[in-house]
Amino acid sequence: MKKIEMYDFIKKFDELENLEGYEFVKSITRNYNQFKIELETLEKAKNANKGFIEYQEAVQTLIKDNSQVDEAGNPVISKDEQGRETYTLIEKNIPSVNKKIATLEKKYKDVIDTQRENDEKFVEELNSDIGESLFVINESDVPKNIKAKQMKLIFPMIKF
Repeated sequence: MKKIEMYDFIKKFDELENLEGYEFVKSITRNYNQFKIELETLEKAKNANKGFIEYQEAVQTLIKDNSQVDEAGNPVISKDEQGRETYTLIEKNIPSVNKKIATLEKKYKDVIDTQRENDEKFVEELNSDIGESLFVINESDVPKNIKAKQMKLIFPMIKF
């Protein structure tokens, strides 16, 4: 099992709450507790670059200050295709914003490079195998009422 699968398992663990069976619940709960600690550690290491956070905040402030506002004076916020919130920049300010962002990128070049390295290490770690620390679930302990979506989350943990 790859750690990326563990990541999905942790994020969607609540989808398994209606399933029963002592051995099944014990195994998935042990895996959840173990994986959650490991993922929190990886995410903490990935996000340990305080200078990058400062850079992100500076860019965010710049964008907010140059975004369109509604009648109440609040920034106009829309969502992109991934569902993330985005600001709509004032058209005439875009060249100035781009220049200021380029200046920030030069100022924070070292921390941006460090963050890229951290991100690469994080992705590399997520793509590595979990190893021997996985608590396996015997096929006979898998609840009969499990749905396909739930099975996908635990499939790598099942011993057939």
